[in-house]
Formats: sequence, structure tokens, C-alpha cells
Amino acid sequence: MDEAGRQQVPLAEYPSETVTLACGRCDRRGRYPKAALIERHGAGIGLVTLLNYLSWACRQSLRDPWGSTACRAFYVELEAGSRTPAEREVSRET
Repeated sequence: MDEAGRQQVPLAEYPSETVTLACGRCDRRGRYPKAALIERHGAGIGLVTLLNYLSWACRQSLRDPWGSTACRAFYVELEAGSRTPAEREVSRET
């Protein structure tokens, strides 16, 4: 659970084998193998906690005294309308 007592979705339930992060404010992007993230942080780490950890050095958030409002990092695969590689392949075939 996070600090407010809400349940986070664990990394183990991430819908792709590659975790892609992007920032809506700058051009920073990153791709991580899910297996490597699980090995390093554990399968049970919450996605919000992991996102905060992976984006802590963002130049935008370093300018924000509160540490979180300036950076606009997000999980690309979790964006509305995002499709998995398998779904994109199926749509090409039809």
C-alpha cells in the first residue's frame, strides 16, 4: 500500500515484458526489461513507487521544491489507447 493506504498495482502485473517510460514535458525516454526491474526491485513493488524511483533524477523535478509536480513521467504501455506489440501485429494482419 502507498502512504495514503491505497493499493498499488505491482510490477509483476505490468502488461508488457518491456517497461517504457516517457516524459510529457521533455524528451526523456527509457526502456527497461521487466525481468531486470523485478530482479532489482522485486515483483511486488508498486508502479507508482517504481515510477518515482526511476524518474527521481529528472531535471524537471529537480527544479520543483516538492519533487513531483514538474516531472510528467508516465508508463507508455499504460496510456489510454496504447497497444501491445502483439495487438499491433494483429491489426496489421487484418
